[in-house]
Amino acid sequence: MTQSNDLPIRVSRAEDNIIDLRLAASAMLQAIDKNSADIAALIEVSRRNSDAITTLQSSQLRTDEAIQDIRQAIQDIRQTMQEIQATNDRMDRLFDYLIRRDRDQST
Repeated sequence: MTQSNDLPIRVSRAEDNIIDLRLAASAMLQAIDKNSADIAALIEVSRRNSDAITTLQSSQLRTDEAIQDIRQAIQDIRQTMQEIQATNDRMDRLFDYLIRRDRDQST
């Protein structure tokens, strides 16, 4: 059996336990609030990083397209240079022919 003087001690302990539980709950809620703020900040940083990655990918795509255009332009220039060289070769042969013909006619 519980003695009557034991009851106030138990009630006091229960009240102390309730106070401890309230303090622990309050500390947990504060930690949750701080973690929530940190998580929100991380989500925002992640969103900005995703935006930056998207921007970089678009920039890379434009760069790749520009490089392809430059390669095509270089190829076109090479083709034109070959055509010019072929024309120069034909002109040299024509001049050689004309010079030989003129020499043959003057003798």
